[in-house]
Amino acid sequence: MAAKEFITCISCYLENHQRNDLSHSPYLALMIDESTDRASEKHLIVYASYLNKDGLGVSKCEFLKLILVADGYAQTKYNAIMNMFSEISLDIKHLVGISTDGDSSMLGCHEGLVSKLSRDVPNLIDVHCVAHREALAIVDACKGFPCLSYVDKIANKVYSWINASNVRHLDFQKLLQEMNLQVLEVLQIHDVRWLTRGNVMVRLVKLLPAILTFWKCQAPMWYEKLCIFKVLFCIHLLADVLLELDGLNKIFQKESIDITSFSTSIEVCLNTLRKKFLGDIFAKGTIYLKLFIENAQMGYLKHVTENGEEYTHTLLYVSMPGKDKNGFPLDIQDGSLNTCIEMAKGFVLKVIDCVNERFPDMYFFNASKLFSPMYYPSEEDERARKAIIWLSRLLTRIGNHVINANGCEKELKAFVDTLYYGCEGMNFKDAWRVFSNTSHWQETFPNLLKLWQILLVLPISSIPCERGFSKQNIIKTDRRQHLKVDTLDMLMRISMLGPSCDLLNWEKIYDIWEKSKDRRVADL
Repeated sequence: MAAKEFITCISCYLENHQRNDLSHSPYLALMIDESTDRASEKHLIVYASYLNKDGLGVSKCEFLKLILVADGYAQTKYNAIMNMFSEISLDIKHLVGISTDGDSSMLGCHEGLVSKLSRDVPNLIDVHCVAHREALAIVDACKGFPCLSYVDKIANKVYSWINASNVRHLDFQKLLQEMNLQVLEVLQIHDVRWLTRGNVMVRLVKLLPAILTFWKCQAPMWYEKLCIFKVLFCIHLLADVLLELDGLNKIFQKESIDITSFSTSIEVCLNTLRKKFLGDIFAKGTIYLKLFIENAQMGYLKHVTENGEEYTHTLLYVSMPGKDKNGFPLDIQDGSLNTCIEMAKGFVLKVIDCVNERFPDMYFFNASKLFSPMYYPSEEDERARKAIIWLSRLLTRIGNHVINANGCEKELKAFVDTLYYGCEGMNFKDAWRVFSNTSHWQETFPNLLKLWQILLVLPISSIPCERGFSKQNIIKTDRRQHLKVDTLDMLMRISMLGPSCDLLNWEKIYDIWEKSKDRRVADL
């Protein structure tokens, strides 16, 4: 009981400190996600993005609350969020943005959580998590290429066949050593995390000589399927394509990413895919596919060990076997190299199209470059022209309810010149550090200051929520399944917000403990 009181007081101290910062931030945004814990309880996790130092400091993203919800309905989530605002005495009118995973209960057009919150907060900016959108774009692209699902089947079979038997697993590890290959484990595909397929395919490529040799002796039926040229081509294709997209996803997951750099990262990734797969030379610059095509020119794959021992596998240039869910042949094309290249180009084009379709609001994020001098053109007229376009796009999305549009337009010319010369070459956040420490600029551009503050707190993903759930699962283990959500919430707050013991104000924590109920402290 004493330990529980101690935890409560530390959590209360941290919550009071955070609440004070939130109340002094002119704008705030939320990141929300839901999950079921080890005890099958449904939780809603909430993170807050805000500006410290009365709106003139850096943007911070912090764990705010873990809430127990009875179900996954939008009304239940709405009630939970409104109760949270009431409990921590925050004005919901300061809310300008919200990021979710895109679930229908979150983003439903009429009765989703965001729609309900928008009735209280007009012009609320909703952002579908960019990392989640990227994963959905790849799923969309693969739907038109059923042959790729056959590659999944092969990958899953490799994993299950080797790992289902300890004897086979040990034999495979020995074979890797004999063939002078790096001893690695076969990876499993996880459907909920689509981009992990890239890691699975890369691992298959690295282990391929041993897998082919192993199956040649012990699983001839599966060996024949894996020797199909088109299957191997698709494995190497996915390894390269998903490697690029996985790199983009890792950028999205960085805590330091800002609203301008993420859109640039998407453009760079898509241009890289175009150069590698849609240029004059197919597969130019790829890590895996180019080497595979070169090695397969003679119609077989050969692996030679350091001792000179050769392992050779003849390739089959046939269509992929099997049928789709409707009973139609999975693959009706031949398995020639030219056919595979045309299929690969079509797939990459589809990936690019699907990514662009999943990011229709890219214009808005690109327009945030208005506050990033590193993107300013050097020519004055072009700089002024772009600034007008950027501001127009921002105001269209944010609306006059929050920002004085006329005031922003009047301040624009002088503001851009000030940033161009005063913060030359700086990015979004570095320019803000200079601007927020220059009181004269703040007084001169009050309307654009507000617009900048909104963009600083606007979240582009709900990745922090996933990190929060990871922390939840570390705290609420199988042996601690009976932890109540209030206790779990406090432990998560202490774990993620608490500084080192030396930096805690123990006197204030003691005051909270002393005032929490009537106590009679005995004299020492």
